[in-house]
Amino acid sequence: MRMLRWLSKLSIRMKMVIGFMSISLIAVTLMAVFAHNNYSSATKQDFYSIAEQAVTRTNYQMDLYFSQLEQSTYTTIAGPITSGVSLNSHESGLIQKWLSKNNSLTKADTRTIENILNKYIALNYSEIAGMFLVSNEGDLISSTGTTISIEHVINEPWFSSSDSKESKIIPTYYTNYNSSRKDTAMISLIIPIYSVDTVKQSGKLIISLKLSEIINILGQTQLGETGYVFVVAEDGTIVFHPNASWIGQNIKDTSLHQLDFTATRSIQWLNEEEHLISYHESEQTGWKVIAFVPFHEMASGLMIARNSTLLVAIILFVLIMVLVPVLSNGLLQPIIQLKNLMLRVQNGDLKARAEYIQGADEMQVLNLTFNKMAGNLDELINTVTDLRIREVQLQLKQKEALVQVLQNQINPHLLYNTLDIIKSIAYLEDVPMIEKMCANLASIYRYTAQLSKLEVELNEELDHVRKYLEIIHVRFTLHFQSEIYVNEKFLGARIVNFTIQPIVENAIKYAVEPLKGKAAVIISAYIEQDDLIIEIADNGPGMTACMLEDLNQKLQDITHSGLDKLTAADTVGLINVHTRIVLQYGREYGLSLTSFPERGTIVSMRIPFVDQGDERNISQ
Repeated sequence: MRMLRWLSKLSIRMKMVIGFMSISLIAVTLMAVFAHNNYSSATKQDFYSIAEQAVTRTNYQMDLYFSQLEQSTYTTIAGPITSGVSLNSHESGLIQKWLSKNNSLTKADTRTIENILNKYIALNYSEIAGMFLVSNEGDLISSTGTTISIEHVINEPWFSSSDSKESKIIPTYYTNYNSSRKDTAMISLIIPIYSVDTVKQSGKLIISLKLSEIINILGQTQLGETGYVFVVAEDGTIVFHPNASWIGQNIKDTSLHQLDFTATRSIQWLNEEEHLISYHESEQTGWKVIAFVPFHEMASGLMIARNSTLLVAIILFVLIMVLVPVLSNGLLQPIIQLKNLMLRVQNGDLKARAEYIQGADEMQVLNLTFNKMAGNLDELINTVTDLRIREVQLQLKQKEALVQVLQNQINPHLLYNTLDIIKSIAYLEDVPMIEKMCANLASIYRYTAQLSKLEVELNEELDHVRKYLEIIHVRFTLHFQSEIYVNEKFLGARIVNFTIQPIVENAIKYAVEPLKGKAAVIISAYIEQDDLIIEIADNGPGMTACMLEDLNQKLQDITHSGLDKLTAADTVGLINVHTRIVLQYGREYGLSLTSFPERGTIVSMRIPFVDQGDERNISQ
């Protein structure tokens, strides 16, 4: 309240200055805040999109690598299935025999198995550091020869790993069994081997891999200048990291333990620096491939945009402080002058006029408008009088039109009475065919004369069509056929009066008459997207593609241009029906044609529908 009282004591000029400056400053501040937030959000979204694509692609490549590696061993360990490339007939099945503890194997056979493993390494994957066959009893054969025994590998993580029905990957560890490779980072793939005789697990194949291929896959992923990708196994072991001292360690034992991988995308602090993080977890290995990029590297453009926005805001603030008072003065003076002129008009001085200088200034427009208003006040009484006269004239024209309609109904009434007399004479003379035709014809004319009904129920329209078809059946007694298939739930639908019969009449003229009655007309209805589709089909000669295109184009012209495209020749037939439907229901409704030369034509009528009921077959 105090603020309102304080404002009320200020001049209009001061109020305008305060108002304009407040609104302008708020707008500039909001613009700066929104620009910063939106650009920041877009920057983060771009990073997440790029990072997710990178880590997903990397995970896919690693999964594919391990899958191909596992599948490539099947021929070697399968048993009796021989390979023309890697195994001869003697080598085939030796691994299965050794795992089944076949006593017939010799030391030469054992060396042959070692050769098989070495041959596999030589022909397939150079990054394999060693292959080991371990039986269920704990026996061991190594690709490195007999120098490796159980005692050498008992401390290897793959040796103590529990048996599994599926292949398993042991994340990065450091081996100790080979002095030449001591403290070498390895990844081991454990593949269970099943006996071809008992289908039970008889041992396992261990493939020890150097990190070279993993490093090669990850090396293809570049995220900015200092961003990188690292891999963490399901148990927390760091499979790969640019910091080589962390490879093989548990993530809890490094500074990375500060990171939270609850969400697949996040912004987190590490070593007093903000980082953007996104990861993807492999369904095959359970490993997380993590994209790790310093936020400042991705936000360099954001900082430029923020500084630019701040500079623009300062410039706008200075301009507002200088220009708002000047503009307020310029606006206030013409307003006061216009106010005084309006008081003069209020007191009856209709000759008062404001000074007008032609231009685009809004105040000049107001002055011009005021002058026009004052000048038009004298003319207002005459204008109102003219409008009243025109209203009376319009009412008279409407009455004349109604009289004309009533006069036009005289002739149809004469026709009704004449048809009733003919029907009575036919009844007395026992000529039922003439009696029925007269009754149908009278009903048809009565139906078409219902000028007060713009819409009728579909049932009424079909009754009218049925009577018309009965007359056509009298004309073409032998061959003409007609059917009306309509679901009962459609019969209560509202439809524009006198729309189906003109289409049927058109089919009689162009399909039935040329074939001397050897044709059929079928009427059906169905629902499509909450609209009722009524189809009138015939099996007459059909139309040429050119005729069909011209007629459909004319219907489209009526739809989009309304009555402007309607000519005197179009006041009957399909064009007339289409025009009335469009005017009643809108442009999305009306007629469309489909025709097949020498096979017939289908006229489809689309109208809105809300009614429901049970299915019924109405046949003629």
